[in-house]
Amino acid sequence: MLERTKRKPGLGTYNGTRAEWKEAWRLARVRKARGDGPDETGTNLEWKADLIVNYERQEPRYHSPACNLAARKIIEQILAEVGS
Repeated sequence: MLERTKRKPGLGTYNGTRAEWKEAWRLARVRKARGDGPDETGTNLEWKADLIVNYERQEPRYHSPACNLAARKIIEQILAEVGS
């Protein structure tokens, strides 16, 4: 039986074994380190790994969305006051 890897519920099952998925991640990280963008000519699994590696968040999320929204509103108010 093939071992399938799920990323998140609702996004479907990636069509590959764990070993294929790890290899796709390794290749994607190598391409990113070289400065290459995502390569759409690769397999479906490689393309997904490229997109995830190239566009993942650079820093972890420390605050809840509600906290981020409140901070953004405060920043916008300050900028509005400074700009007037």
